[in-house]
Amino acid sequence: NAFVTQMVSVKGASEWDTGIADTLFLITTNAIRTGVDLLVRRQEDPQYLGRDVMNSTAVGQTRLLETDPGVPAAFAMLLRNTGNETNTYLLRGPSGAGGWRIVYLDGLSSGQDVTPQITSGPGLRKTLPPSADLELAISLIPDVGLAGGSAQDALVSAVDEDAPSFIDVVKAVATVAASNTSPQGGTYTLNN
Repeated sequence: NAFVTQMVSVKGASEWDTGIADTLFLITTNAIRTGVDLLVRRQEDPQYLGRDVMNSTAVGQTRLLETDPGVPAAFAMLLRNTGNETNTYLLRGPSGAGGWRIVYLDGLSSGQDVTPQITSGPGLRKTLPPSADLELAISLIPDVGLAGGSAQDALVSAVDEDAPSFIDVVKAVATVAASNTSPQGGTYTLNN
């Protein structure tokens, strides 16, 4: 681990006797701490899931959403630098398969499409100062003709570029709702 050491000297003298003076030296050492926290939520959820939960399996950091064919399942992710120095992170995730497409945006409402960077190569590279956040939108989009019950996982990882052992993973899961062709129970009246 690297350390940052800061030394400060404080000189003091008596107002009444100029012959009385002293110097105080303060030395502080702080270990440089690296950290990453990736959180996930459904877009309609008010709070993120996975705060202070860091792992490479997405346990405790998974959200599920049911959708209809052709309708995007919208999620949000939050990348947080939990370290005490500026760090660069690589975000990686899948592009979708089997009738599913996954789209990533680097903002929640008007973000740029960063799908090619996240789904290929080393990943989307983002630099954050200490305690800073970055929100991203992720949409899992099923083809219009996809059958009910079809599912797609998006396992997204954030890795510290300089310390690859610092990793956090979240999972967004979307399923296509099963169509119901049987009559629904209830009492119906005819309005003539």
